[in-house]
Amino acid sequence: MAELVVRPLTPDDIPDLAALLGRCFYFGPDSWWPAWLFPYVCLSLQLDLRQRGQRPHSVCLVAEQGGHLVGTVELAYRSEPWPWFWGTPPHPYLANLAIAPEYRRLGYAGQLLQRCEDLVRQAGEPTLHLHVLADNEPARRLYARQGFRLVSTAGGWWGPRRLLLCKVLV
Repeated sequence: MAELVVRPLTPDDIPDLAALLGRCFYFGPDSWWPAWLFPYVCLSLQLDLRQRGQRPHSVCLVAEQGGHLVGTVELAYRSEPWPWFWGTPPHPYLANLAIAPEYRRLGYAGQLLQRCEDLVRQAGEPTLHLHVLADNEPARRLYARQGFRLVSTAGGWWGPRRLLLCKVLV
């Protein structure tokens, strides 16, 4: 098996990454989305990815194995809107970790997380945060194995319950 290469997203990766994100977040096995919408969702994701690349203090990493895009994660600075009246200072935050279904359970998500931790440590930051849906058991197990711990819970009565997790890196 070829070695996993983790690198920053390039403009040439955007169509493949949009398709990967579409498959992972919108058109999975339990999806209610009609298949004919897939090209439109991918186009929307491509436009969003092009705009995300212009944000300061953020990076989108892609994982490539044997010339195929197999995963991605975004790392940026984010403030939590709690407490409502002042929020929190910006801190490193992970979003949109996705691995193509046929490449899951091979350790690629852990390698992407490790690369993000390395970047955060190099920046001198002590913690790394992320949200996960409470009913996403495979992701929750992954994050627990990687040392992430529960900070707070949001949602539930107005949408899916989301868990804010944090890993102390120091």
